[in-house]
Amino acid sequence: MRKPVTLRDVAILAKVSTSTASRALTGDPRILPSTKARVIDAVAKLNYLPNRIASSLRSKSTGIIGIAINNLDNYTFRTIFEHVGIQASKNSLLVLLVTTDGDPSREAQFLDTARELQLDGVILAGTGKNAEKINLLVEKGFSVVITNRSVPQASAPTIIPDYELSCRLATEHLTALGHKNIAFIGGLNEYQSGWENFAGYSRALESAGLNVSEELVIRGDYNRNFGPLAAKFVEKLYNKNKVTAVVIANHEAAHELLLHLLNHGIEIPENLSVICVEDSPLIEFWNPAITAIDVQPKFLAETAFNSLLSQRTNSLNGNATASEVSLVKIRPKLINRGSTRNP
Repeated sequence: MRKPVTLRDVAILAKVSTSTASRALTGDPRILPSTKARVIDAVAKLNYLPNRIASSLRSKSTGIIGIAINNLDNYTFRTIFEHVGIQASKNSLLVLLVTTDGDPSREAQFLDTARELQLDGVILAGTGKNAEKINLLVEKGFSVVITNRSVPQASAPTIIPDYELSCRLATEHLTALGHKNIAFIGGLNEYQSGWENFAGYSRALESAGLNVSEELVIRGDYNRNFGPLAAKFVEKLYNKNKVTAVVIANHEAAHELLLHLLNHGIEIPENLSVICVEDSPLIEFWNPAITAIDVQPKFLAETAFNSLLSQRTNSLNGNATASEVSLVKIRPKLINRGSTRNP
């Protein structure tokens, strides 16, 4: 039987020590790129399969980070996961993905598992809950980053979209075109994005000298069940000549609403101007293409990963400190397409 290839064989071929080879394969940021490249080349030539359990015992690093997101249906969540994965791969790290369907108990289970498996870091794009478990990870020296929603009382850096500014930009775009009767489709007040989006909408109206009319507002949970309700709501307002434009700040409702308008002969933008908060391929390739607020999930993911990597580097260098409690809001961008016009 052929003798199995060992890490020592890889190290000899790469002309490095065994410990250096191990660190290179677990994504240790202290390893020079040229050294890492030699180790990876040796792995390929020898067809070496690392024993991650043994390697983690030696290096005190699993080379695995965890990310928990609510679902993969939402384009923003999917983009965050995708680009965290890209950055992880560039740094020789693997990503363990868990979807929680927005259930805090499932997210809590993930956090417990991350501690049990000694993952190298955790990114939460999730429920906005579980501060106690997040703080326990931080106290134990784990690298943790919160994104998508802030978690009150959590002692970890938080990187989220600027929801209020997003909706303010969307509404100001419509008021600048001359719209005065602008409907708002949003999320529930219990969610950070829900109340911040509504605050942005309200303040933009106030800045334009307009009043917020509850008659033009409908808010619901972030799921597709809300879509049909929102669609019928907008149709009713349109048929009564009470609305000329709509801000869709509940991403999960967007598809149902756009389809409903199409099926009921309400033309965009001839009859109704529409703008979405959160861009996606769905609305980019709609006909007409829908004007949107890009909350920049790719940049958000890269910023979150860099924060995690910085914590991990400090830990590996023996400079582990509690995660800096900071809040970064990613500035959104307006993408003006063909779905808005003067009333």
